Amino acid sequence: VDSKSDEEFGHCTQFLILEPLKSIVEIQKFLQEIASSVVVVGDEGSLVRVHCHSETPQQVINFARSIGELDDINIQNMDDQFEELKNNIQTSSEDKKDFALVPIVPGLGFDSLFKELGAHSTIPSGEKMNPSTNNILSVIDSLNFDDIVILPNHKNILLTSNQAAQLSSKNVHVLPTQSIAEGISAMMSYLPHKNLLENFSDMQNASKNVISGEINTAIRDAEIQDFQILKGQKICSFDNMITSVADNIFDSLSHAIKTNIPIGADNPLITLYRGENFIEADAIDVVDKLRNLYPKIEFEMIFGGQSNPELLISIE
Repeated sequence: VDSKSDEEFGHCTQFLILEPLKSIVEIQKFLQEIASSVVVVGDEGSLVRVHCHSETPQQVINFARSIGELDDINIQNMDDQFEELKNNIQTSSEDKKDFALVPIVPGLGFDSLFKELGAHSTIPSGEKMNPSTNNILSVIDSLNFDDIVILPNHKNILLTSNQAAQLSSKNVHVLPTQSIAEGISAMMSYLPHKNLLENFSDMQNASKNVISGEINTAIRDAEIQDFQILKGQKICSFDNMITSVADNIFDSLSHAIKTNIPIGADNPLITLYRGENFIEADAIDVVDKLRNLYPKIEFEMIFGGQSNPELLISIE
C-alpha cells in the first residue's frame, strides 16, 4: 500500500498503454494486487500512463500487454537478474531531453516520485522553508540545459518561481502547478519523445484535471468557515475550502467523501500522500477502512514525506 517500504527493493516500472481494453479503475485495481505506488492516469480507451513499483516487472508488463499496445516502457533500478528483461522490452525511443523538468517538492517521497516520472532535478520545500528566488536560480544555473521548466507545486511558490524565471539568463518556463497533486498529474503526462511546446501544453492541461486536498491538525481552537474547530482535530479541505472536521483522519476524510457527492461519484481514483509524521501502520488502516466503506472508489496510499500537512489528497 505504501511506497516507503518498497523503495529499496521494488523496481520502478512505467509505460503507456494505447487504447486499453480495461478502464483506468480496473487497471489500477489489478496492479494494486501485484505492485505498490500505483498511479494510473490518462484518457479512458485512448492513452493511459502507468507508474508502479514491483518485484515482478515482467508480470506487470505481461498484464499490460494483454489489454493494449505498450509504448515508452521504462524500468529503473533493476537487479542483475532483470537486466536481460529490461534490454528485451525497453522501447527504442531514447530518453533524450532538450529541456529540464524541475519540480519543487516538499518531501523525500515526492523527490523520488518526481524523478522517476522524468524530472531532471528537484528543489526542496516545506513548512517554513519555501525556496527563495536565489535558491531556484542556483539550481537553474547548475543544469546544463538552456530551457528549464519549473513546477512550483504550491500557490505560495508561484510568484517566486516567476521572479526566478525573469531574472535567469536561460529560457525558464513556469508551469503554474499550485499543488503537488497538479504537479504529479502534469508529470504523468510528460512524454520524452515530445518537444518542449508539446509537453508543456499536455502537462498544463493534465494539471487542470485533478482536485487537490489535504488534512491538517488544528493547532488551536477556532471558528473558520462556519466550522467550530477544537485544537487537535483533523481538518479536511479541498481547494482551500474546509469540507469536514473530525477527531481523526479517517472520520474527517470519510465525511468529506460522503458529503461531497461529486467527489465520490465522478472521481473514483483517490491517491493519498502521507507525511513523515503519519505512521505507516495507521495509514494502512485508514486505506483499508476507506476501501471497505467505499468499494466503488479506488484508494492508494503513497509516502510523500512532507512535514506538513499530514495527508495530501489527489482526486481524479
